Amino acid sequence: ATSYIQVDAGAFAGERLQLFDLQGNLLSTKDMTFETTLDISTLPCGTYVIQLINTQGDYIAQPFIKQ
Repeated sequence: ATSYIQVDAGAFAGERLQLFDLQGNLLSTKDMTFETTLDISTLPCGTYVIQLINTQGDYIAQPFIKQ
């Protein structure tokens, strides 16, 4: 990915998206819709983790590489 990431929330729609670097620093938090676009154009190249969290505390995490 270079500028934007499209996130399909599925069962996590209406919940929260968080973006972390590999050191565990929280870079961004966003409320989710069914499909949410995340602007990553200002991030330096590297590996990041998107985490989706619902109100019950369940979460899924997915790494991606910013080029």
